[in-house]
Amino acid sequence: MRFRAKDKDDNIYYSGMFGGGETVESVEYRHSRNGNRFNKDDGDYLDPIPDSRTYGEARLLEHRLTQENKAYIGRREGDFRGNRQNPLAERSMPEYEGYEARLKQLRGGSCP
Repeated sequence: MRFRAKDKDDNIYYSGMFGGGETVESVEYRHSRNGNRFNKDDGDYLDPIPDSRTYGEARLLEHRLTQENKAYIGRREGDFRGNRQNPLAERSMPEYEGYEARLKQLRGGSCP
């Protein structure tokens, strides 16, 4: 499952994926220990996005959401309030996009 981290004003500042067996609470805890990435007391919250995507589709979507929401901040000194790296390396994009195209063909032209 994917998620967006939002601030008290509903601004998206981070896009990510839940790992196997993770819960909203475990991801909140993990991110609250990462510099200024997440602070529930300041009104930050996780917005889970339930779906039935494959791992490859979810990785592509995580990358695209990071770009669309301008959540990529790079490795700024002491700043963890955003994606410090792109979810997918540029060199990996053709592989994931090819996978997505094959799935689309198998599904008759659509992906979730």
